[in-house]
Amino acid sequence: MSLPNLLLVTPSLPSLTGTGTMLRSAMSLESLSTRFQVHVLNLNLWSTRFGKLSLVHNRAASYTEVPGGSQVDGGALLDNFFPGVQFAAIHTYRLAMARLVVGMLPRIKSPLPYLVLDLDDDECELSSHLSSLLEDGNDPQGASQLRAAQPQLRMLQKMLTHRFDAICMASLHDCRVLAARYPGASVNHLPNGVRIPENPCADRVPYREGEAAKILFVGALNYPPNTDGICFFCERVFPLIQKTSGIPLSLQVVGSDPPPRVALLSRNPAVTVYGNVPSIEPYYCDASLCVVPLRAGSGTRIKILEAFSLRRPTVSTRLGAEGLDVTHGEQLLLADEPEDFARACLHMLNDTGSRDRMVNSADAWVRSNHSITSIQRAMDAIYRPLLARLGESGVPPQDTAR
Repeated sequence: MSLPNLLLVTPSLPSLTGTGTMLRSAMSLESLSTRFQVHVLNLNLWSTRFGKLSLVHNRAASYTEVPGGSQVDGGALLDNFFPGVQFAAIHTYRLAMARLVVGMLPRIKSPLPYLVLDLDDDECELSSHLSSLLEDGNDPQGASQLRAAQPQLRMLQKMLTHRFDAICMASLHDCRVLAARYPGASVNHLPNGVRIPENPCADRVPYREGEAAKILFVGALNYPPNTDGICFFCERVFPLIQKTSGIPLSLQVVGSDPPPRVALLSRNPAVTVYGNVPSIEPYYCDASLCVVPLRAGSGTRIKILEAFSLRRPTVSTRLGAEGLDVTHGEQLLLADEPEDFARACLHMLNDTGSRDRMVNSADAWVRSNHSITSIQRAMDAIYRPLLARLGESGVPPQDTAR
């Protein structure tokens, strides 16, 4: 018996390499394809230049990409690309796509599909963080523009959230905030996930005494919290580590589309800025230490999950690790002030026993909480009402992966 149809609407290509948005879309596609024939509609608001099409070819029943600048409405998209297809569900990724999906509903004959909106993070809270960041960065005009747009963003979130049967968030913190903000909304925790390598980094030891140490920062470099975070680290933390470490140090900054402010960091001969790389894993495996010095943002940081899964020791700000159920001194070290962050980095490099204990704990934690199995469990719970209804109507839930 064929699986029911589901439409996955996303602003980026689902890909196992690329940005956090691509990776979250990819994990959703991989999980949903065990229960549905997934038709992917990518309204390409964000670049897919560095993603790979292999996952959509292997997992999706169809893949349609529409240029992000296209002026289209939801009904027209259904008529043009999915004529006659009856969708049991529509899974929508990000608030930017929610209005498009609501516009599809008048064209859909009864029964209406089960509607799921994956917000990923709380864009209202993120906007507030970013405005404060711009204010601190001497950009009062940018901060003022963001604050002026916040009431409209909050109204849009409120209007669209109540149109969906289930809402998903990556962070338990964001789930609690949204549930309190919109009583009656069905808010569900859908954690971010990573593929767990069978032999992470070929068991390479992060750092041996006497060697040169390589510090790694990973992220979409044109994303303001990442831009601020790595500049903060280079300007206020890295010099302290260099001054007191007594060992050769280098810093690798890896991510897509570095803006001029980030590119200029390579004026320090110990800093190398890499732009768009085909695979991030070799940089993780070459790293002695991963840093997440973020001072703004929401949701959860896939970069921390990647570092854990590849057995790299990690130091983060508390905000950088917000939304992850981790403990300072257990899976990683947390520090916010420059001096504290520098000391934490040096501790990770110099205390082999403590570092190895945290790496082992982080590896077990990410396997237990953020593998594809974890995503599948969460997704099954979100779709349980629909799967039960389909089972009653003669289309039973199935576990067979295609």
